[in-house]
Amino acid sequence: MMKNSDSQLSYLSKRNKNYNKKYSILQTIIDKDIKTNSKILELFGGVGITTYLLQKYANPIYHKIFEIDEECYKLLKQNFDNCEILKSDSDIFIEEDYNVYNYIFHDRSFTPKKISELSKFINFKGKIILTDTRIFNLKFNKNRSIFDYFNELNIKLLEFGFYINKAFFTFEFSILIISKTKTKIEIIDCNNDKFNNDEWKRYVIKYIYHKQETFKLFTL
Repeated sequence: MMKNSDSQLSYLSKRNKNYNKKYSILQTIIDKDIKTNSKILELFGGVGITTYLLQKYANPIYHKIFEIDEECYKLLKQNFDNCEILKSDSDIFIEEDYNVYNYIFHDRSFTPKKISELSKFINFKGKIILTDTRIFNLKFNKNRSIFDYFNELNIKLLEFGFYINKAFFTFEFSILIISKTKTKIEIIDCNNDKFNNDEWKRYVIKYIYHKQETFKLFTL
């Protein structure tokens, strides 16, 4: 079970710069790659920032969320009464018919070593958005390009029948859209000011800031 110290609630106020990038990328994905009036599954909801963006811009007809941390679960229940929100004791053993959904947003740390975890989605026919993917450090891989990195990762994903459709990357993390549809990998460099939206902060200030001691040092 996740400890509270590992939950998004406990470290959110320290992630201003990275989260400007992360949630700018996610908003771009929602705008361009997610059809409105779809069925969406979130694994996992955290404090609800991705949930907020999905509700505002994707307008899903059905939106189900699993969350592990108790405090985050309470925040989700409090702020999103139009979503089905369930408390889970594990991020591994979730009994679910995944093909009910068009999209799965998987918001847990995902690395090439964890590719075997995709086995639970092996029959899923929609798109999976891996929103917290570690990336190798370019400074220590001077003879290896970013294109080589994602092509090698794509080969590993093929063990479970998945292809990388789009890869959004910064020098600290990447976000992937994967599916069973074979396409040429579209690699998007997000190390620029285009991906620097702070709308996520407004959600935090409005719905969380005044209710949690965690954010007493959090400012726009």
